[in-house]
Amino acid sequence: MMPFLRLCLLILIFPHAALTATITQERGPTGDKTVSFIVPEPDFTDTLVLGSDKVGRRNENTVDFRRQNVDFDQRGLTPDGAGDAFSEVGHFGHGTFLNGRVYRLDGIIQAGDTDKLSRMAEPHLRTLCPSGKNCPYSAVLSLNSAGGSFAEAIRLARFIRKWSLVTVVDKGDRCESACALAFLSAYDSFAGYSAPRRFAHLDARIGIHQPAVEFDPSDPRVKSATPDDLFRLANLAVGEVTSLFLQTGVSIGALDRMYATPPNDMMIMSPFQLIDEKIRVFDDQPSVFSGGRSDLIALCANRFAARHYTQSDEVISNFMMRENAFLTFDAGRNFLCAGNRSETGEWEIETCLEYEGCGYIGFVRWATEQGRRGDRDEEFGRLSLWLLERGFLGFREFAHQSILLRVQRDHNSGWTDASKPIQIPASALPMPREFCGVLDEAHPELVLMVQQKLATYGFDTGGADGSLGPKSRKAVQAANAQVAPDDPPNNRITKNLLKALRIDQPIIDRYTLCHASYRN
Repeated sequence: MMPFLRLCLLILIFPHAALTATITQERGPTGDKTVSFIVPEPDFTDTLVLGSDKVGRRNENTVDFRRQNVDFDQRGLTPDGAGDAFSEVGHFGHGTFLNGRVYRLDGIIQAGDTDKLSRMAEPHLRTLCPSGKNCPYSAVLSLNSAGGSFAEAIRLARFIRKWSLVTVVDKGDRCESACALAFLSAYDSFAGYSAPRRFAHLDARIGIHQPAVEFDPSDPRVKSATPDDLFRLANLAVGEVTSLFLQTGVSIGALDRMYATPPNDMMIMSPFQLIDEKIRVFDDQPSVFSGGRSDLIALCANRFAARHYTQSDEVISNFMMRENAFLTFDAGRNFLCAGNRSETGEWEIETCLEYEGCGYIGFVRWATEQGRRGDRDEEFGRLSLWLLERGFLGFREFAHQSILLRVQRDHNSGWTDASKPIQIPASALPMPREFCGVLDEAHPELVLMVQQKLATYGFDTGGADGSLGPKSRKAVQAANAQVAPDDPPNNRITKNLLKALRIDQPIIDRYTLCHASYRN
């Protein structure tokens, strides 16, 4: 390793409390319990073992795995000639998770931890894979750490990749800062195929942020270094992290959010973000999502952020909910989040992240081609034309028109199974902090109140029906122009507008997200 890089690894750290890590061998992470995977899009629903709803009990026996169509010899994993390398790489990650010997790291990562793990684990690993290369059935490293030494986390990541370890953050555990580097490094490649080998319990906490640069002024290498040298050192370390992430299938969005989060803050990854980063999220007894309006807004916002690593206020402004159905969208980013409430009170939800494969649009296309709706439903005919010609941009022409929810209800009434319960409870999908304090301007009670108030002041809203249609938006924009004449045109309901309409603060609080008095 180059001297400058070695120095950099000594001085670039992730902030942490002064606790020392311990490494032990144990039975976890699943013990003798059964667990199930959680997958957000029903089209891709699968389970921990293909073809099974639940996984089997853990055991230390490798006999069943040696009977598979792979060869465990000094070359590690070799293909069986059937072109099955992809399933072999992916399948044995799950096999290790279920049956591999488990080593656990608890506490702050410090220099020497990789050596401790190596001394403890390598004798066992060499019996499974003498070559130390392409080892599909390996061991598990269970992590519970608030961070620590950046340099040691990099060394740990290299050890994980060398031996194809599976990483796990178990129920109630945390893996933040430097620990996340090690956790995310579990990623295997073989015969042109690659697969992640990282697992997290739904109740685990995984956080990322930018490392902090700290130079030790007493170090003679720092004393003799020029400012250009120190700048170069920092860039080398950033490159080391970036390279590690890109080699392990972590998205550019996650990398960007890590460097955008200050060292004294932490971005906790949501279940949707974990899944999008190819982390297999599991739970002991999955509970189906249920909740009210704000819970659904939070769910859709979390799903949007998992894809784009940012938020969209259109998720709030376009949110509509009537008669046990809801829908919201961001037309410019090909995002739709919609669902219906079942008779048992559970929400059956569909999220579309692109035009092709979107069940909602597929239903509109099918109904149009079959002549099921357009001839006798003029509104449907117009919606069909806009969606099929302009894709997601067509939704903008129908924002807060009842046809969108009517189609959602028809779409979910037996034509397709694209909408299914999501096995993530509302408690695991809190409202993003960017939205806390934001007005739920599309709430029908609030909209009805605003329409009635605007009418008393002479603005034409087209009627008071609790829906923000085009005429209501025009009226809101005209009222905003009087309230704040120097501001750019704005057709959104704002708190300033509500105050100008003489709506009291306690009433405004009822429609403010995250407020204790919010009306769900």
